[in-house]
Amino acid sequence: MGNSQGQQNPDTSRIELCKVYLETLKPFEKKYQFQKIIGNYMNKSEFFYKPMILLIGQFSTGKTTFIKHLIGSEFPGCNIGPEPTTDGFTVVMSGEKQVRIPGAAATVDKRLPFENLQTFGLTFLNTPGILSGEKQTTRGYDFNGVITYFSQHASRVILFFDAYKLDISEEFGNSINALIPVSDKLRILLNKADNAHTQQLVKIYGALLWSLARIIKTPEVVKIYVGTFHDGAIANVSMKDYFETEQERLISDLASLPQTRSVTLLNDVIKRARLVRSHAYLINNLRKKKKKHIPKKYDEILDATCSEYELCVGDFPSKETELQFMEKVNIKSIKKLKKKEINAINNLLEVTIPRISESMRGETFRIPKKKLIIGHVGNENAVFSENEVGIMLGKSNPSFMKNLKETHYSQFLALNPEQSRISLKQLKQTLLDSHLPNIICDKIWMHCNPKNKPKVDAMQYALACHLRDLALQGHEIPSTLPSHLHIMQ
Repeated sequence: MGNSQGQQNPDTSRIELCKVYLETLKPFEKKYQFQKIIGNYMNKSEFFYKPMILLIGQFSTGKTTFIKHLIGSEFPGCNIGPEPTTDGFTVVMSGEKQVRIPGAAATVDKRLPFENLQTFGLTFLNTPGILSGEKQTTRGYDFNGVITYFSQHASRVILFFDAYKLDISEEFGNSINALIPVSDKLRILLNKADNAHTQQLVKIYGALLWSLARIIKTPEVVKIYVGTFHDGAIANVSMKDYFETEQERLISDLASLPQTRSVTLLNDVIKRARLVRSHAYLINNLRKKKKKHIPKKYDEILDATCSEYELCVGDFPSKETELQFMEKVNIKSIKKLKKKEINAINNLLEVTIPRISESMRGETFRIPKKKLIIGHVGNENAVFSENEVGIMLGKSNPSFMKNLKETHYSQFLALNPEQSRISLKQLKQTLLDSHLPNIICDKIWMHCNPKNKPKVDAMQYALACHLRDLALQGHEIPSTLPSHLHIMQ
């Protein structure tokens, strides 16, 4: 139990963050034509839309199958095959019914965060498979520009690799380079790994690390998940537990995104504010030079700007990006930097953002640090040790399962059981209503009804509800349950 005073609804912080961006930061970005540096401005819908996951990979690496496996069904435009089958960007969103929205309509719908895609002329987020060769890379639009756009707006970016096709084509390499600025969002999936035996898999994993190290030159090692996402049986049975554990870890990472969405947005606004501030300082100093002298004097002016405003080179856009900006824009036409403007940005970074960040702490992180107190399972004042959390909760309580049944019995009766049992359809709906990934629901299902009987009793239902609640709290559901959760079938 904690004091709720001062805690806010997550929407409160997002509303304030959106207001700060639109009223303070965006006008400053427009003055310095920042969209030509970072690619686009943010719009209002982006602050309130659900987290976006971007899937990128060469053709036939399992991107479409991955989505189908997680959502448990095919989706409009879904086409799976060994040949290149996805020829455009596909955005898969939840809704009451399946419907296909043309790309042009999606980019003008103010409720959706795709308004800025109009600049690319796309008829459009499953990405088209990346090929090699000039013929395939001539797409009629700026492919890497769109990848950059989506990566900036995504909460997570997953790069797909086929265990037997690790080569990185030129276009794929360029796409990976475009993702380096958002490397903190990046995850790697070595997919279709169950077709390799253990010794082969070690060599494949090492080869992938070597290939990525040549392109992703960041201090932190990018997280690599190894697994196979499809609806069939796992080929390499000896590695089954490992693949299932890797799948659970990746799914848990994705499942955490809604809870961390506000923090992700805050981080994006901070990055933009720092970058555009440094860009403005630099432009203000470069205005004094003739355009033809800028490339030769750039490093000297950059160092002077860093010293003057106590910044480091990493606070600025890359040299290549800035020089390309100089080619496109007459910087002398940009009005001189005003003290009032820069004070507003500094106040945003030093006062407003920290205040919003502080309010978000109460929204996102409410997990007890020491003891976990359970109100209705067992004794009302029962306190389990800090080791009894997650799947081990209740291990020391001999009456745990009995009390668990009593806790959920009223919900069970509300389903109108016949002869003290409910149908599998009712149990399935209970799990589907949780909106957990299908792979987790399948695991809960197997634990509660391992013999696949046509109906389940109150104890099985209570166990399903308990495992569902643990999964919703972010705890892993193991392949084998601890002994205190075993039930008689």
